[in-house]
Amino acid sequence: MFSSHILSEVQALCNRVCVIDKGHLVAEDTIENLNRKLHIKPKLIIKVRETTKISAGELEGIDGVDEVEVKDNEIAIICDGNRKLQIMEDKNMGIVIEDFRTIEPSVEDVFVKLLEGEK
Repeated sequence: MFSSHILSEVQALCNRVCVIDKGHLVAEDTIENLNRKLHIKPKLIIKVRETTKISAGELEGIDGVDEVEVKDNEIAIICDGNRKLQIMEDKNMGIVIEDFRTIEPSVEDVFVKLLEGEK
C-alpha cells in the first residue's frame, strides 16, 4: 500500500488507486477502469502545416470523437483511445500532418472528475 497526495507519484507507482474524500472512499479500481467508467478519454494533438483545409465540424462528425478544438496549426481532439489512428487516417484529407502526440488521461483527471460531482 502507498499513500500520497502527489498524484504523479501515484500514477508512476500504482496499478490500483483509491480516492478518499473527507474520510469517505469515493472510488477504488485501476486507473484504466476508472477512466472508462468516468468517460475520460485521451486527447490527440495533431500539428498540421495549415488548418484552413479542415474544420472542427468535419472532425466532430467522426465516430468516437467527442470534442475538437482547432487553433492556429494545431488540432486537439478528445476521442476514444482505440480510434486515434483511424481519425488521423480518415481525416488526412489533403492536409500535411507535421507531428502528433497523445495526452493520456491521468490519475489527476480521475481525481478531478470524481470530486467535481461532490460539489
